[in-house]
Amino acid sequence: MHSTYSNKEIGKVLILTAELMELHGYNPFRARSYANAGISIERNEGPIAIMNPSEIAKIKGIGEAIQKSISEFITTGSFSVLEELLAETPPGVIDILKLKGIGPKKVKMLWKELGVESPGELLYACNENRLITLDGFGVKTQENIKKNLEYLIAHQDLRLFIMAEAEALEIEKLLHTCPHLVFARTGELRRQSILISKLEYLCYNLQDLDFLCEKHQFLLSSESAASRYLKSTLGTSVCFYSTDDKNFARDLLETTGPEVFIVQNGFADLPRETPFVNEEAIFSILEKKWIAPELRDHPDVFSFRDTHREDDLISEKDIKGVVHTHSHWSDGTASLQEMARACNKMGYEYLVISDHSRAAFYANGLSEERVLQQHQEIDRLNLELAPFRIIKSIEADILADGQLDYSQEFLRHFEIVIASVHSVLRMDEAKANARLIKAIENPATGILGHLTGRLLLSREGYPINHPRIIDACAANGVAIELNANPHRLDIDYKWINYCQKKGVWISINPDAHSLEGIGHIRYGVIAARKGLLLARNTLNTKGINDFLEHFNRKQLKD
Repeated sequence: MHSTYSNKEIGKVLILTAELMELHGYNPFRARSYANAGISIERNEGPIAIMNPSEIAKIKGIGEAIQKSISEFITTGSFSVLEELLAETPPGVIDILKLKGIGPKKVKMLWKELGVESPGELLYACNENRLITLDGFGVKTQENIKKNLEYLIAHQDLRLFIMAEAEALEIEKLLHTCPHLVFARTGELRRQSILISKLEYLCYNLQDLDFLCEKHQFLLSSESAASRYLKSTLGTSVCFYSTDDKNFARDLLETTGPEVFIVQNGFADLPRETPFVNEEAIFSILEKKWIAPELRDHPDVFSFRDTHREDDLISEKDIKGVVHTHSHWSDGTASLQEMARACNKMGYEYLVISDHSRAAFYANGLSEERVLQQHQEIDRLNLELAPFRIIKSIEADILADGQLDYSQEFLRHFEIVIASVHSVLRMDEAKANARLIKAIENPATGILGHLTGRLLLSREGYPINHPRIIDACAANGVAIELNANPHRLDIDYKWINYCQKKGVWISINPDAHSLEGIGHIRYGVIAARKGLLLARNTLNTKGINDFLEHFNRKQLKD
């Protein structure tokens, strides 16, 4: 399916190799070399997949053996060392390795001492209280594993939108090679859902799809006169529904969904024999304004359209500044100058550089001395790049007691402070609420970062009372970040309308750790539109002067 592999994909397969080596008791130095190489590849700015072997060998931490493995993987999609390890490992054990908070040593104990070879077997063992019989496994560890397992199993057939869309584009390249095939996206893919369970298409002639199974290794799951269900080479369900010119508009509306939108708004009651030119005509016959597909999940979308135009919603073109980014100064893969030039070239007016603070030692967080050194570089670059502006910011860790990890006096060095939780994530609601509110009430806090700390399909966010936290932000003039990283999309878009009612600004921030990450603003905008976020309530639609004045007014008020 992949024409090239991303650095992240290559890095992950090397890290998996290292974990499997540790699982099977290989030389620990060899395992560590694969793990370090994987991390190095993930952070490398240039695309590894287009490099020749000699260029790959020059990357820090890449020896000759690992370089050969990487080159083999780029060419064939695998490599001999990995294949040998996979052959020795039950597939379910590999799935267990993906669980958060459980490394290869513990997985080996579960496999060898309890005979657990799949997530389902591990969940059963947790329910039977068997893990606590093993060294290093207490009641708390068992409960955490059980919780993570239940989350993994409940979401195992879902894909992040960014992943699903990438696969859809590859599938559509194949579909376009069939000259007479007419198709259109529908379902969750057309609605640009946050999580995708299947890829769905309308198709004029289902027989035209035979080449996918014959030439491209798709598997036929089931078929009828009206539909065909396939499995892609990545295991994704791909569904095709039959349509024709007469029924296309009606079928597109109904299959786009969601079902509750179709049923509650009367679309399902229209006579089948009535042809429509397009979706707009169907909406019009019911005296309704057309609703863009990505907005149809919101229960209040028609009442919104009664008082607003669709153009009032946030769009990518409205964003004037890139807020929340990381550079070489902490854990970013690009220099500050490279990040600034990229934003400038893309037409943005300003860049808010917010590298990690000193508590984030794992991310090369900035000491006070290094902060001042970075500010000197920012001053030089601002003279060079004017009128483009780099804004001095920091992503300050919210410590366990709710304090930020610089003194109040030192926090005055920053034009904007983004406050985020990165550690001690296992909290009950009372603890999480108290911790966040303490940070929100800190006079230095300007933006509250990734509200719940969730990682979609990997980690549930810590529990919070959303109205209480949003009310606290309203009372203290603190904006809330919609973290646009497609693995986060946090704050959840379902709470955006409440933020707007309370007068809380939303800032759509890419949390970019690379040049590529700047483009993640797109996913934040998609999520924001689903939440009916108005452009006028979006903080980084402000030009540079108004943006800075917003924070100056807050500081004067405090």
